[in-house]
Amino acid sequence: MIKILKQAAITAVAALTAMVSLNAAADTLNFSELPQDTALATPAVLSNATITSSSGSIFIESTLSTNGFGGLCGAIGVTCQADLDIQFNSTIENLSFAIDGYDEGDSVTVMGYLGGTLVNTMTLFDVASLDISSWGQMDRLFLDYEGTIPGLDAYGYGFSDFDFTTVTAVPLPAALPLFGAALMGLGYLSRRRKQQ
Repeated sequence: MIKILKQAAITAVAALTAMVSLNAAADTLNFSELPQDTALATPAVLSNATITSSSGSIFIESTLSTNGFGGLCGAIGVTCQADLDIQFNSTIENLSFAIDGYDEGDSVTVMGYLGGTLVNTMTLFDVASLDISSWGQMDRLFLDYEGTIPGLDAYGYGFSDFDFTTVTAVPLPAALPLFGAALMGLGYLSRRRKQQ
């Protein structure tokens, strides 16, 4: 009887572990939800994020990405020199994205936040496929453009291919209290058996 209860407990623990590990889903910023190849006033609302620009305008570019979901830049006139603030609807992790359009003298500081607290920051002076999954969880990404050479006719950066994992809260399984009671019963039976 004890052997059967132990096997049932092991099976239940494995099932609960499997349930808990299903708390994240792959996601992307899909700019095809917005009008393409045009300037838009911000905030621009996607299904999983809201994007604002320091200039109040963004440009959505359908051909900027490799994943087919388009890309964007913070528009100031015909340049991409405005800062971008991406507020995700949920907590995310494993973020990667592409930075395109480098001109000499350009830099962009990438800042990740979780609940208003700065998680990490880095400054880039070139185009890159940026993987910041090591930063952990965040709910906001701020892209701060700087033209470092005054008077240089730089066009700024575009951003695309935002891939990440959306973290969702895992509800307490209804069977968890029952499982705990079964484990306590198993412990009680084992102890009682040892006393006899």
